[in-house]
Amino acid sequence: MAVQTRLTTAGVISIALGLVVDVTAHRLAAGHSGTAGSAATEHLAHLVVLIGMVLVLAGVVADGLRGIEGRASRPEGSPRDAVR
Repeated sequence: MAVQTRLTTAGVISIALGLVVDVTAHRLAAGHSGTAGSAATEHLAHLVVLIGMVLVLAGVVADGLRGIEGRASRPEGSPRDAVR
């Protein structure tokens, strides 16, 4: 499994975990009347989702950079100064 795929997979899992924790924290907060709930838990869930989004973005960028390296050799033989 490529590094790009592992980063993206870890990011998606992190986002899903963060969303589950966030929904759980909001439901627990809604159960208590007159309190704002556990702000620390909600902030932690948001941080986990943010970290997941960064991991997904890093995987996408790494995959794009890998594609650029593969095109440097120009296996199709087209000239570099071709009008496209």
